[in-house]
Amino acid sequence: MRRPGLGAERLIGLFLIGAIGFSPPVMTLFNKPVLVAGIPLLYLYLFVLWVLLVVLAGLVVLQLVPNGETKPPPPANEEVPRPPDARAEATLSQERGPR
Repeated sequence: MRRPGLGAERLIGLFLIGAIGFSPPVMTLFNKPVLVAGIPLLYLYLFVLWVLLVVLAGLVVLQLVPNGETKPPPPANEEVPRPPDARAEATLSQERGPR
């Protein structure tokens, strides 16, 4: 059983990784006159970090939605709308009388 709030903690962790990874002091480490497959090292670092953050965020969000449903379940403090009950409609129409 998963701990409640684990997805939120993972998303916060991803934010912190991104904030540190895109900070100027860290980017200066990759600002070297080096080409990797014809791409400057800084550009390659920025692109790889961006792709990594997007993929990991997607994985975390997919784990938040249970059983592959298309939308998340309603919050626990909200009441789920129920389909109309045929008996309740019949009772209401009898109370109103003929039209």
